Amino acid sequence: MQKIQLIALDIDQTLTCQKDVISPRNLAAIRAAQKKGVFVTIATGRGFLSSKKIWTQLEIEGPTIQYGGAMLVHSPDGKPISVDALPADLVKDALELANGYGIHAQIFDGDTVVAERDCPFFTFYHERTNLPYRIDPALREKRQENVPKVLAYAEPEQALKFQQEFQTALAGRADVTISQPGFIEINGCAVSKASALEKLAGMMDIPQEAVAAIGDSTLDLSMIRWAGCGVCVANGTPNVLQEADLIVPSCQEDGVAYYIENYVL
Repeated sequence: MQKIQLIALDIDQTLTCQKDVISPRNLAAIRAAQKKGVFVTIATGRGFLSSKKIWTQLEIEGPTIQYGGAMLVHSPDGKPISVDALPADLVKDALELANGYGIHAQIFDGDTVVAERDCPFFTFYHERTNLPYRIDPALREKRQENVPKVLAYAEPEQALKFQQEFQTALAGRADVTISQPGFIEINGCAVSKASALEKLAGMMDIPQEAVAAIGDSTLDLSMIRWAGCGVCVANGTPNVLQEADLIVPSCQEDGVAYYIENYVL
């Protein structure tokens, strides 16, 4: 078995069960892996500022994967390493589709979250993430440049239906996934956690076989497929559980620590 040199961790419902709270066992296992020379990073749908409490606790010094793979950002200084922004016409079309479906959608201007109108989800999101925000009633009328992703939200029981409608309408132009219940992530076709992880491994001269990726949702599926060892926590979605090389205990049972303790250390 190839020795693991790089571990990419999804955050929500993989590394953390409560917002920004890393369990003592998970943190101890990650520290032990780091001391052994393994580079441990995050691969998240969040932006750099939104994930600050995580990369700070992990004391990451090096690239982190943000916005579902649209950005590689150096921690802790926040310098962008690579950015794959969505084409402006794709941003406009995604916003128009969401408006037509009658669901909320928002974009990201750097680490500022922007929506056309306020709604309970928008309030919940910027308060939960502690991100700067603004309302722009003319959002769909403007040309939006340098947007790493569009995030739409539907009630969890309807999210799969809307994900499929977005995917059909934007076929060949966007990859549409669900990261958390109700969170519909719209990224460019060439952008994924896998593409960013492959780029990161290449930068560090680490072979694919020496990379592990741990996640729980469809947003993580690409990197779980790509990594030499693709790992899903037991609370993961059925399609990810089916395709993972390895299933570890749930997030609540410190599945990240279990993997590191048994397969890395």
